[in-house]
Amino acid sequence: MGLFNFRGNPSGPYGIGLPFGAVWDEIFNTDATEFGDPGVGNYGSVTALDEPFQGRQASVELTLPPLGGLWLAPRKV
Repeated sequence: MGLFNFRGNPSGPYGIGLPFGAVWDEIFNTDATEFGDPGVGNYGSVTALDEPFQGRQASVELTLPPLGGLWLAPRKV
């Protein structure tokens, strides 16, 4: 799942609905320190709770980096 923030400052806590509750890993963050950016994000993962939101079964609050994007994927167990 890709999420983007086109504002010049971080956005969060930002709530989104997800298809199921699980740990979702940040598989790519355009603001990562590896790219010379400050690393605004969610420390590598977020945990979606089984609380419905936006018509989805689960939800999470996260931080979106400024002028950047995150790609999340459910952690495989």
